[in-house]
Amino acid sequence: MSKPKPVCEEAARWIRTQAELGRIPGGKSVLAPFTGQDYAAFKTFMHAMELYTYSDPAGKQQAIICMRHAVLAMQPKVRWIACETIPQQTDWDDRQKLWPIITGESYRTPGSSSAEAGGAA
Repeated sequence: MSKPKPVCEEAARWIRTQAELGRIPGGKSVLAPFTGQDYAAFKTFMHAMELYTYSDPAGKQQAIICMRHAVLAMQPKVRWIACETIPQQTDWDDRQKLWPIITGESYRTPGSSSAEAGGAA
């Protein structure tokens, strides 16, 4: 039996699939704008999201702090991708609930404005 892939690797595959299916913009090259730092921050975000899903209320607060710092380490133009990956481990509606807590900004559907949606300033 093969060992399961880390959540960050599964999330990258999942977000590409969502883009290929047209659920989010970007097609199969959705992660192409990522720099090495963006990808490292994205992986950190996903591991913190995993922690959030398994934690008690105190652990959830610490996971949110970690997610916030990970998102802020990403380029503003790609931060929305982290937001769109939240449902990979939770529910689709959790984007609207968690993104404002993580970033202090309201959730916006990707492509809903001229600025990248879901970005934290």
